[in-house]
Amino acid sequence: MNISNVVNKSDLLIICNYHYIYWKTYMEYTNVKSSIELYNKSYKKYLNDSNDHKIFILKNNDILIGSISISIYDFDNVVKKYSNNGIFITDLYIIDEFRSNGYGKYLLEYCLKYLINNNITDIYLAVSDENLINFYTKYNFKIIDEIMYETNYKIMKYYK
Repeated sequence: MNISNVVNKSDLLIICNYHYIYWKTYMEYTNVKSSIELYNKSYKKYLNDSNDHKIFILKNNDILIGSISISIYDFDNVVKKYSNNGIFITDLYIIDEFRSNGYGKYLLEYCLKYLINNNITDIYLAVSDENLINFYTKYNFKIIDEIMYETNYKIMKYYK
């Protein structure tokens, strides 16, 4: 099993397809019309190695299991309200058939370690699902705010 931030277009398109199916199924408010549109709007930027956006891909024997992405940008710049040098975990996604095997924990712990090793300690995320709030709470994230952005989100901050 390996995690890499070296990303290719085919991996990103697979991730976009799964995200699109998830959003379409569980979040009826999405205004994205296809996985290709999602790729062009949100994921294409990860092909460039940048400190502003990174995506870490988890694979096992070249089989894509999931991903986690970070960005200095978030919707409506919520993080900037709390920190000038904060980072936003924008997506943690495990492909359905690999869920409940600890892969989400593995990716989150990898991402947090990466950020802390790079002296980034103002770490935020937005969650609308109660189960995910409970998941992130186990990793020292605490709710600090609530916003409405297509749905009700809890803004959580990481406390080391």
